Amino acid sequence: MRARSNPKAGWCRAAVGGPDLWQQSGGVGVLSSMPGSPSRGMGGLSASHDAIHGIHTSSVRSFYWAEKAIREEQEVRTLLDSEVPFLELRRLVESVHPYELPMIVSAAHGGPLIAKRESLEKYLMGAVDVNETTAEEAEMIAKELVQIRYVACSHVEKLEDKEDTHRVTVKTTAGSRTHIVREFGGLDFEWTPLQGNRPFLQWVEAAAVPSSAEL
Repeated sequence: MRARSNPKAGWCRAAVGGPDLWQQSGGVGVLSSMPGSPSRGMGGLSASHDAIHGIHTSSVRSFYWAEKAIREEQEVRTLLDSEVPFLELRRLVESVHPYELPMIVSAAHGGPLIAKRESLEKYLMGAVDVNETTAEEAEMIAKELVQIRYVACSHVEKLEDKEDTHRVTVKTTAGSRTHIVREFGGLDFEWTPLQGNRPFLQWVEAAAVPSSAEL
């Protein structure tokens, strides 16, 4: 994520993965992103590093709220597998990330929430696989969720192992999740609590604020 004179414009320029990605590793999975191709990965880190067990990258189309408007970009999602504590891995990523203000998040407390259970977690990631759809149709859903401020940012990824299926992931708050479940009940999101670097989480809280007209 680039450093900018207006930090809020850059803090959502990061990608997230579905809960299944975090389950690839028995340890800690940390997500961040940057523009470029998947082969680029995260500058300065490799699977040969003592703290890193694996690196997974994929392309996503990202939508985020910045400067009172929707922005969109093609990005690369990077997932790091590790057994070290999140705080240690976060510091490692911060030390090598090319941007001054990176987004660094991980699943909190070990995994997804039961769909209808009331969550005490403040920051959440939702992921849903939408089948029999085009990229354009999936992107319309992702963009609308940002437009009405139910989420701070959303991402669309083509699932290569499933025909005509795209994954939509979002980052939001527990309060906004209530509106998504009510208004987009046809989309069976799987919800995962998030931990992350404080500036990014503060941005999510400020951006995911539904307008009064939508409530």
